[in-house]
Amino acid sequence: MSDVAPKHVYEIPIRADAEQVWQALTDPAMTERYYYGLRIEGELTTGTQYSYTGEGRTGIAGDVVEAVPGKRLITTFRALFDENGREEPASRVTYEFEPNEAGTLLRLIHDELTDSPATSASVGGGWPGILFGLQSLLLDQSAWHTAARTTRSP
Repeated sequence: MSDVAPKHVYEIPIRADAEQVWQALTDPAMTERYYYGLRIEGELTTGTQYSYTGEGRTGIAGDVVEAVPGKRLITTFRALFDENGREEPASRVTYEFEPNEAGTLLRLIHDELTDSPATSASVGGGWPGILFGLQSLLLDQSAWHTAARTTRSP
């Protein structure tokens, strides 16, 4: 058996500044468009609780451990969407924002999964879709805003 604790780490470049990425992570109307139809609920400030809800159910719930807009968001994560994961202890999700030449490099680290094997197994397939959806959403908005700025009326 391995002594290495399970951890999921993803990095994705996003053609948007850190403020726009933060908004996409914290705005319920935006999360619903890329987070499997779930809306984030709760004020995302340090010490508060949050949840992702949709269609009358809560899929994820946890506490905000640290919130620094445009820099870092750390939360606990309870996978209520997974029957096996519901009984497991909370894990931790960290979003880190790093400015780069294209906009923002978003790093997601999902760890503290040692005692949460069902959660670890289920999120491994979920995070890539969420992150690519977020990237697409912001890319589409960026393209639309660029077109709107360059289009002139006669």
